[in-house]
Amino acid sequence: GAALLGLEGRLLSFYGISELADFDSPEILEYRRRVDMIDLLSPDDPPIFVRNRNQPDEPPVRVAVLFHHANHALVIANRAREVGVEHVLYAPVLGIEDPSGENEFDFILRMLTS
Repeated sequence: GAALLGLEGRLLSFYGISELADFDSPEILEYRRRVDMIDLLSPDDPPIFVRNRNQPDEPPVRVAVLFHHANHALVIANRAREVGVEHVLYAPVLGIEDPSGENEFDFILRMLTS
């Protein structure tokens, strides 16, 4: 296949993918399994703040949207809940607003002073 170009190509090349056809190759699948942040999240990880803005609630059609999709934020929060990691999540397109009302600044300040 043709080499990836532009932002989409740079995003995929970050993961060692130079051709879109390589995305599901055995080597890349193994690499993706080893670095999967969802599987690596564990109870001893620090609290997580996730704010997902301006992403459509529809299947991603571009790599840039895939990596920052609202459902990705939801999966992170669900995994954090599953393993007991404190998290604050805002994904308005999915109707999710953290009940704390805490913003990024307050979250960081709380983490630095606790």
